[in-house]
Amino acid sequence: MQLDSRPAVPGAADPPAAPPHRRWRIGRFLFDATTRRLVDSEGSGLAAGEQLSVKTAAVLQRLAEAGGDVVLRERLIAEVWDGNTYTGSRALTHAVWQLRRVLDDAPGAEQGLTDEAGSAIQTISKTGYQLRLPAMAEPAPVAAPLPTSEASAVAEARAVPVTSANKSPLRRLPAMAGALVLVLVLAITAGAAWWLQPGNEKATAGVDRTPPQPMTLLDGVENYPAVSPDGQRLAFVWSRGEGDVRLRIVERNRPEAPVIELREPAEMHLASPMWLGPDRLAYARAREGEDCEIVALTLPEGQPEKLASCFYQFRVGFVDASPDGRWLALARPLKSTGQDDTGGGAIFLHEIATGQERQLTRPSGGETDVQPAFSRSGKLLAFMRGSITVGDVFLAEVAGGQATRLTHDDAPLGGMAWLADDRGIAFNSARDGTQATWRISPQGGEPTLFSRAQAAIHLATLPGEPNAVAASVYKFADSIELLDGHDGHLRETLAASSRNLYAQACPSAGQVLFLSFRSGRIGLWTVDRPGQAPRELPLPPGTPEPAGCAADEPRWATTLRPPGSATDLLLLGRLNRDEPPQAIPLDGNYGNVTWALDKRSLLLAGDRGGRRELWRFDLASHQFLRLTDDHGQFGQEVQTAEGRWLYYARQNEAGLWRRPLDAQGSIGAAQRVHAGLSPEDWGNWQWHDGALWLVLRGKKQDRVVRVDADGQHETLAFTLPAGWLRRFRSFSLAPNGTLVASVSGPVQADVVRLAGP
Repeated sequence: MQLDSRPAVPGAADPPAAPPHRRWRIGRFLFDATTRRLVDSEGSGLAAGEQLSVKTAAVLQRLAEAGGDVVLRERLIAEVWDGNTYTGSRALTHAVWQLRRVLDDAPGAEQGLTDEAGSAIQTISKTGYQLRLPAMAEPAPVAAPLPTSEASAVAEARAVPVTSANKSPLRRLPAMAGALVLVLVLAITAGAAWWLQPGNEKATAGVDRTPPQPMTLLDGVENYPAVSPDGQRLAFVWSRGEGDVRLRIVERNRPEAPVIELREPAEMHLASPMWLGPDRLAYARAREGEDCEIVALTLPEGQPEKLASCFYQFRVGFVDASPDGRWLALARPLKSTGQDDTGGGAIFLHEIATGQERQLTRPSGGETDVQPAFSRSGKLLAFMRGSITVGDVFLAEVAGGQATRLTHDDAPLGGMAWLADDRGIAFNSARDGTQATWRISPQGGEPTLFSRAQAAIHLATLPGEPNAVAASVYKFADSIELLDGHDGHLRETLAASSRNLYAQACPSAGQVLFLSFRSGRIGLWTVDRPGQAPRELPLPPGTPEPAGCAADEPRWATTLRPPGSATDLLLLGRLNRDEPPQAIPLDGNYGNVTWALDKRSLLLAGDRGGRRELWRFDLASHQFLRLTDDHGQFGQEVQTAEGRWLYYARQNEAGLWRRPLDAQGSIGAAQRVHAGLSPEDWGNWQWHDGALWLVLRGKKQDRVVRVDADGQHETLAFTLPAGWLRRFRSFSLAPNGTLVASVSGPVQADVVRLAGP
């Protein structure tokens, strides 16, 4: 499936227009978010300017928009890396490092030292980042024609809209179709899917732009591909759910041939199968956080025999075998070898026949060498030097150990493999701000793009195919699940080849409202009844927030940020009418809509007066009435035997509160009714059947509990897998007790074939 061949969605709104150009003065620097150029206005450093990568520029833009407020790491990963925690966590650290290198005036800034007293960007422990330089938006000049080399990169930058800093969940996610289409397409064929992000025309010139071809078709996680020297067999590690981990060996050209399968208990990790010959295979087995062992067996019925000890690191390459089956290259911490405890780690050569070992690489300054990969000739070894996941590609001579540095990116790296003719090394890297697979010559030079398949964690050469490698590629999918509120029994799953978010049950209509990327952009979708295909509601261009349903009629409400606008629209619609919703302009940023008991007003969280609070909005007069003065984030009106109450969660504070309401809607003093609700679960609670229902997080499992109105008595409803329910506002109960939840899909990997130029 080609990226641009998706059929149009009937009734879908036109794609949002590109936001206006944005320029910022950040301290003494001028930053153009459109061209990504950063210029030192005093001329002492970057007088000619430096062009940031797309992702690094997006991080700086969001820090500038925050006006000195702390920007959560989760928000940056969600907006800039589309919620891909594996890639985004490492790439964000690198992006901040790059920004400090440019912005810092403190001594040593050229080395990118982090968190010095004078650093322009401060790390807030376990929270996020804060820009400490003053940042002011400036009018954009009339745009000059861009050089051809920059045009496609700028087009990608424009795909992410400029929004003011806020705490609503959806604006922590990518807000425009371009960013989504560029980053996440799960093309499905015969049950297999893969990540694909197309590059721009110039960057991908000469590259095979067809999607990566699947080599395996299993449902689950497929890792560590290894192709036998004759190219006939594929070995890989496979697991699904909580079941046993298996090492599978399949015939590439004879799918009907019997599969050889080795099993280990679920707590045992299998990793890095390596071929020592056409019929001899070695692999690693270990328990999490413990040392491991390399074992070998002769197929089809040989018994495992131990070859060497190893040090296991999940998703990191730590062992490789030479093509002649003589040597193992093992990445180990230096302190575990009996040598001086200098920190870091080196690569050791282990002779299989004799068991003798020698240290091959000698990093300095606490650096770590990982991802060893033998050349097809066996004379050279490629590896990564840096931290455990961030660094550069190096090359060592197996005979003498002399190491040569090939890249100077200091970027997050993934898998690494030699191409079949030894003329190039393929490696996965975020060197341009987003994960992709690159190719570099053993003689060095500038890397060239090999494939835009993202998150290729493990790579392997395909013998006899010089321009192809096998890769295990990670992807993520979310779904909406309907559970019985009494016992947690799964009733139905609504899955998509994209993300489904923030589902809400709409009681009287029996419908579910949710946000989804199904149409290539964030839209509002609904399911009328179980088993029916979802349909997208017609909305004006822009980014909608999670919707709220009226209690006893098929009405919904949400807020939406139009492209290029600094204020929101309030949208009111009916589920039983296929017509555009009513749009009411608002004077600021609002979200977290719920319906009041009088059916004539809404509760919204808004930034009126410069701080986030809960407000009542009268639908007839369009007047606002403030309901909280303690940073209310999400609220619901509740009628109990004691009277009418406002129950609500506070911004960035654990717990749940309530305030009494009189006939005119005025509020009384706040009372804390529960302390266990996570700050990020501010919307994962509801009043149902005369009680509060909450989601309480735990290390091993999460719980749904039923709590009396005053918070004094708590009853367990059912348990959930830890982290299964999404954060923010992903929990909703229908009158019949059905729990509608947006859940995080399993991490899944496919073994795919990547073709290069």
